[in-house]
Amino acid sequence: MSTIRVKGNATATGTPDAVDVQLDVKARDKDYATAMKQLEARVTALKDAITRAGVERDAIRTSYFNVDAETDYADGQRTFLGYAGTHRLETRVDFDRPLLNAILSAAAESGAEPGARLTFVVRDESGLRDEALRQAVASATRTAELLANAAGTTLGALRDIAYGDFPREPGGLSASLDQVPQIDYCYSLEIAEEITPSEIEVKQAVEISWDSSL
Repeated sequence: MSTIRVKGNATATGTPDAVDVQLDVKARDKDYATAMKQLEARVTALKDAITRAGVERDAIRTSYFNVDAETDYADGQRTFLGYAGTHRLETRVDFDRPLLNAILSAAAESGAEPGARLTFVVRDESGLRDEALRQAVASATRTAELLANAAGTTLGALRDIAYGDFPREPGGLSASLDQVPQIDYCYSLEIAEEITPSEIEVKQAVEISWDSSL
C-alpha cells in the first residue's frame, strides 16, 4: 500500500483588542545609593500617575530591573561615569484610545521621563491558533484528495499527523519620551487617537500522511 504525505499551511487573523504598555524608567548618578533613590522616586511617581489615569495599581508589574556601572574608555584610560539603573513597568489594558491617551499623557507628566512601547495583542490568541490549525488541516486534506484523484487512487486511512506553529512578532509602536519638553510631548501623545494597529496573524503548519490504494 502506498502513502500520500502532504503539508498544509494557514494563517488566521484577528483585530487587536488589548495593548501591552511598556514603560522604561532610568536614573543615573555617580553615587549608587543616590541613583537607586532617584530611580525609586521616578518609578513611584510613574505608578501614581498611570494609576490616576485608570490603571489598577496591582496590574502594573515589573518585567525588568538592571543596574550597570558606566565607564568610558579613551586614550588608554577607563573613566568611571556613574551608575545607571533601569526599571521596566508593564501593564495590559483594553485597546481604548481615550484610555491609552490618558496613560501616555500621565506618563509624560509624571516627571519620570519614561521610554514607552506599545504592543497590540489579541486576548484570545488561542482561538486564532485553533482556527489556523483547522484551516491548515483542511488545506492539507484538500490537496491530498486532489493528488489522489489525479493519480487515479483513493485516500485511505490517516496514518499520522504532525503540526507546529510559526513564531509571531507582535506589532508594536515605540516612542521615546526622554529629553522632550513636557508640554510638547503631552500634546503629541494625542496621536493615540490616530493609531490603527495592523491585524494580528497566527500561522500554523501541519504534515499529514494517508494510506492510498489503486
